[in-house]
Amino acid sequence: MRDVPALVATQRAALAAQVSASVTAVLEHATAHLDSELALLCDGWRRAVAAATTVDELEGRGRPRRRRRGRSWRASPRTCACW
Repeated sequence: MRDVPALVATQRAALAAQVSASVTAVLEHATAHLDSELALLCDGWRRAVAAATTVDELEGRGRPRRRRRGRSWRASPRTCACW
């Protein structure tokens, strides 16, 4: 009869490296997409701040809300992680 605990340990060791590599690849891919999205958001914020000439423009008053991905989205300091 086989040594079941030894077989399980061998299989776990073989799979651990594959799982680790897969998880690392997924996290790197997600990080690249998140970095890209944050860069776009920050560029938009910088352009909006540079173009603002009044406090109301900086606060977003008097400007129509933008639609983003089917939801109402309004730029506010709480939605930008670039500063």
